Amino acid sequence: MNCFSVSILSVSSRFDRLCPYVAPVPCTGCLVLLFSLFLAFASVPIISSADDVPPYFEKLRKTREESDRSIVWRQMGPGMSGNNYHVDWHPTDPNVLFLGPNMKAAYRSGDQGQTYETILDWDASGAKEKNRGPIEIEAPDFSHQNPDFGFCTVEDDSALWKTTDRGRTWTKMTSAASVWEGYRLGDVSVDPTNDHIWYVGSGAVYNVNDFGFSLAKPHGYRRNKQPHQARIWKSTDKGDSWTDITPKGLQSEAHITKIIVNPETPSTLFAATTYGFYKSLDGGSTWTRKDGVGFDHDIIRSLDMHHDKRTGDIALYAIDLVKWKADGLKVVNDGGGVFKSVDGGESWAKINGNMAVNVDVLCSDYSFRKTYYDWAIARWFGVSEKQAIASYPEKATNLLHRVVRVRVDPNDPNKVFVMNDYKGKEQHTFQGGIIWRSDDGGKKWFVTFRNGTAWEGVHKAYWKGRGNPTSHNVTWAAQSHWKEEGSYFKKAGVALAFNADGSVIACQMAKLLMISKDGGDTWEEIDEVETSPESDIWVSGGNSNMPGQNFYQDERLPESVFFCTGENDYWVTRPGGDAILKGVQAAQRMRLGPAEYSCSSVALHPRDVNTVYTLQFRQANRGELLRSIDGGKTFSPIGTPVPTPWPVRKGGDQSVHQQNLTIDPVHPENMYFNVPRSSNTLCFVGDTLTGFGMHKSSDGGLTWKDANQGLPATLDVANFRMDPQNSDTLYAAVYGKNGGLFKSTDRAEHWTRMKLPQGITSVVDIHFSKDQRFYISCGHKNASVDDGGVFYTKQKHPVKNDWIKIFHMPWTGKIKTAAYDPNIILVACLPGVSIKHINPGAYLSEDGGKTWVKINIGNGQSDQINDVAIDLFKPDVYYLSTRGTGHYRGTLASASPTMRSWKDKSGRVIEAILVSVEANIAVIRRKDGRIFRVPIETFCDVDRAYISKFIQK
Repeated sequence: MNCFSVSILSVSSRFDRLCPYVAPVPCTGCLVLLFSLFLAFASVPIISSADDVPPYFEKLRKTREESDRSIVWRQMGPGMSGNNYHVDWHPTDPNVLFLGPNMKAAYRSGDQGQTYETILDWDASGAKEKNRGPIEIEAPDFSHQNPDFGFCTVEDDSALWKTTDRGRTWTKMTSAASVWEGYRLGDVSVDPTNDHIWYVGSGAVYNVNDFGFSLAKPHGYRRNKQPHQARIWKSTDKGDSWTDITPKGLQSEAHITKIIVNPETPSTLFAATTYGFYKSLDGGSTWTRKDGVGFDHDIIRSLDMHHDKRTGDIALYAIDLVKWKADGLKVVNDGGGVFKSVDGGESWAKINGNMAVNVDVLCSDYSFRKTYYDWAIARWFGVSEKQAIASYPEKATNLLHRVVRVRVDPNDPNKVFVMNDYKGKEQHTFQGGIIWRSDDGGKKWFVTFRNGTAWEGVHKAYWKGRGNPTSHNVTWAAQSHWKEEGSYFKKAGVALAFNADGSVIACQMAKLLMISKDGGDTWEEIDEVETSPESDIWVSGGNSNMPGQNFYQDERLPESVFFCTGENDYWVTRPGGDAILKGVQAAQRMRLGPAEYSCSSVALHPRDVNTVYTLQFRQANRGELLRSIDGGKTFSPIGTPVPTPWPVRKGGDQSVHQQNLTIDPVHPENMYFNVPRSSNTLCFVGDTLTGFGMHKSSDGGLTWKDANQGLPATLDVANFRMDPQNSDTLYAAVYGKNGGLFKSTDRAEHWTRMKLPQGITSVVDIHFSKDQRFYISCGHKNASVDDGGVFYTKQKHPVKNDWIKIFHMPWTGKIKTAAYDPNIILVACLPGVSIKHINPGAYLSEDGGKTWVKINIGNGQSDQINDVAIDLFKPDVYYLSTRGTGHYRGTLASASPTMRSWKDKSGRVIEAILVSVEANIAVIRRKDGRIFRVPIETFCDVDRAYISKFIQK
């Protein structure tokens, strides 16, 4: 008889216990014995009391855990949808593009921006440890001999990152940390002829929300208080060691704008700084500041190079700071603009041409006039808008935009682009053109990106008279309403770059990536693809930079998962995604109105699925309850639970995160929601300003009142849930050191504290499973190692010893169980200080919490999950939301049967897969092709559940 014992290779992999190899045996009894042995190995429970920490969690608290590879997360909803100041192509691979959006993400595309993957380490510790990867990647450069080898910096850190796989993954150069002296790194440049030689400069010029220029501080200023000194470093050993080669005499407060190596004579270097242009002829050993060579101010805020590989000619292009000055009752130019050098930086010629605009004409439009006085003149001179209007009532007829970046077409030295970032908080310029372009080396300029109503409306004659095209040349996707948003499109951008062969221009415009494949004649948004024309159903490219919010599901709509978004209304899942991008969920944008809406919660009326309610945490209709009676086609406000004005928070958008809108199914006139005080800590964007605690309406949302009697003074209600068996009873989870679990039996009129496990003071979430378990997730950011985790009880009035702990980490977030199988549990683990933020992310159990696996693959913000969900009807489909990379759907990595490894008694590895199920028999195929038939009842519960899902598929 050829019976084998079964031993577990690894219980950390979700499917390692599935479909073990079974040798041919003559009787079912042997199979039962075999699987009894299997159970002894495989199902070691990790349910415990609060003080008994299972080995899995002992390890999880100390050692990095790799994610199980069975589940992959892919973004859904809108692509990008947030500001991004870093767009960089690979210097030799025309298909590879990097984005560094401002919600703490970083992406790589290998197909010219059609699709993206995160380049962050999803299994690393929380972002505060600064080891997740190049968050907000900046200035990547790559070897010209080995396209896989490169370095980059990040937007606001003193760190250099290295890649050896063309930017898919990155490693922090910790050995060089002391060299940087804590200064913020900016530019990276390689010797194109020798990848042993690299250069790095300190500076923050392209952190446009932090770094700016003004009349009082023309060489630049930073709002960030991070220490800074001007530095240029050089490595001659591929980045292993670095030497300070900073030019002597360079002002310490200078920022390095750009370092360029002459590809014809690589010992010649050019360094643009905010205190002059420098040149070296000996690889940086000595430098010469090029004074009096043609610049007006020697404040270089952008530098680019054209290299003609056929002739060897080099042309340099620079932006010297555009200054303005007062001239009586108006503001006029005071030098600066676009400059060109064809002799290696020895002399420079101004090429502003006809770029200056007639402000007197353009100020006839209110939107333009507002940006001129408020965004530009007032901020440049350091006065109020009112003072600017009073001091300078006359307008110039030829004023330059304060342009920020210059780029030259790699295939044509006369084709030059400059960016006018009037939306940048510290850039101090005005509307009337976002991208200027010259096709003749700077003699004549025209606006090559045209969006807004003025081009074909109020200012058509003016632009036509300049010889500027006036037709719209922008094609939008999910943001189609932006086509006529304002006379000159109220948003703008700072980043523009050509790919390696010059065939594609990528430009970040407001919150979207725009692509031009015809040299800038037309532009197209490609962050998402519509499944069919006019459907408003979209498939994301995977580069989200959007605040994710809550999920909502309703059993009456089995194909629909609702998810709320910052600045993008709410969305509902729809079929059709696989036809566009395999494995990606399609979703329809449900537009709340013509403005921009940040929706935080959505709910359907329990008696009518066409009646939809939403709450908004900022922007249009903030603090109001909106209602639709036509299934989400149109909305109107019916109540104001959190009236404005709200308190003003310095330095950011005003938010009140209204969560978990819930309607009583028995008495639908009763409605509730909660507002957490610590919303930023709980991975939502921005701390809530007002309205903390519970809110209640007794008249269908028309009027609202606070419902906080009996809750702690902090009113930091992270979540609440309605008892599924009694809608009069509510439970509230209060976050923080003085938080807890609270219960109301009178529809939120009064609250009483409930018993919690010893040491637990902070509760984050509450969940009721279909098998009557009452779950709580506990802990807080600074909780001690044992004072958090996930617990459950079956008691409606639990005492401390009724709670059973199944997840032993100091800070857990949202928790859900599957409606179709309550043994399936999904938990968000947040990065706790007491364990140095290790192993945050999503965790899955399929056996009621006995065993767990980490499932972070594909989620670059696995440390900042603010909601989770399990599809009510579809097995193996999960959802999560993040602070700054939107929403994800998690599915099986492969729909194909998976070969699993096991060992026999002699140590030989045996592999088998589940092939099919016939009646009560599972058919298993070994690696050598031999087939075995095993009665299903001999499998453990978890394996039987897996077989059940196999049948459903």
